[in-house]
Amino acid sequence: MEEVTAHSVIVERAETGWRIYVPDVDRYTWAPHLREVEKMARDLIQVMTDRPIDDIAVDIQLPAELSAPIQRLHTARGAAADADAAAREAQRVAATTLRDAGTTLRDVAAALNISHQRVHQVLADAAERRKRLNDFRTTVDRIVARDTDVDMVVNDEGERVVVVALGDELLSQLIERLRSAGGYATVFVLSASGAIRSATVVRSECSIAEPDDDLTGTNRPGSMALIDTFIDYLALHPNGVKLDSAATDSHAKGLRTLQSA
Repeated sequence: MEEVTAHSVIVERAETGWRIYVPDVDRYTWAPHLREVEKMARDLIQVMTDRPIDDIAVDIQLPAELSAPIQRLHTARGAAADADAAAREAQRVAATTLRDAGTTLRDVAAALNISHQRVHQVLADAAERRKRLNDFRTTVDRIVARDTDVDMVVNDEGERVVVVALGDELLSQLIERLRSAGGYATVFVLSASGAIRSATVVRSECSIAEPDDDLTGTNRPGSMALIDTFIDYLALHPNGVKLDSAATDSHAKGLRTLQSA
């Protein structure tokens, strides 16, 4: 099967309907309704290129006055989804912390302002996530054993220091694990999408290059930031970022994708 080709499709309002221009074939077509633009564009491309219709993908480009509010909607929805995921994770952490401290289930419910039944659900979910984290730790052990290309951080005794995390956990949980490890480690993250990514975290004084950004002090990420969001941000900064992960600052860098989603 041939590789699917994406074609730009420029859409403008017409006197009636929508005017469609496909630069790759330098041809115009028309659609009476916006919902029909993609089909009409793909049909035009198929006629002009004789490619199978299933091998044709299009990138619809609306006028700026229409695309901008749509993009803002998508951005807002993404931010809302991230905030909702962070709130659920914070609830799991709070419920587990209270329960581990010996608090009764009904008192946990009262403290978190949720129902007694909901506490059971949250704690069951937290237990399932601990299992996922433990299973991922086993997977990472296998990766470390077989993949000699992984850039591993070692301590003063020459021992490998590894920290594992789930992408939909709070970033503060990863920071706490790094602090427990001394502020440096090879970090492995299982993204919510299923991808496995790794990064090295070293003490700032041990880093050669200056980081691209400083996420310490007043620039520290918010308490509800997710690990996946941080890893996505790290991917945009080849020289890494500075973090508060120990008594001294640390430098996160060298992001790699070890397994795609």
